[in-house]
Amino acid sequence: MDEFSSIKEALNFALKNIIVAPSTKSDLKSVVTYLIEAIEKLGYNTTAISKIKRKDVRKMLDYLQINKDLSNNRYNKIRAYTRMLFEELNQIEVMDNNPINGIKKKKETKKIKSILSTEERNKINESVNITLSEY
Repeated sequence: MDEFSSIKEALNFALKNIIVAPSTKSDLKSVVTYLIEAIEKLGYNTTAISKIKRKDVRKMLDYLQINKDLSNNRYNKIRAYTRMLFEELNQIEVMDNNPINGIKKKKETKKIKSILSTEERNKINESVNITLSEY
């Protein structure tokens, strides 16, 4: 692995060599699959890892968000995993810096939890009381 290796080779190398929990490794594998799809669609197949810039990574992430219909939360997760992979490549010095630095997280919307109304809660309580009294 050197700075002339293709981005696809480099990502697969980083995936193979990164030391993380098994669940994280599984997530990283999915992210690499997604990134390789973006790399192929955007024409970065033969681009050397050392030539990948922030704008290229941003294009890949944007491609994934649009074509995989990613929520901002999922985009941020993929961004974080991509950061881990590029950091691994940066550590073995095939890149001068992590190209994901400067790509900001997307604003996430918090889901509002639905709660039972007083009437619905009373119906449940009555049902439970009737069921319990039968035993």
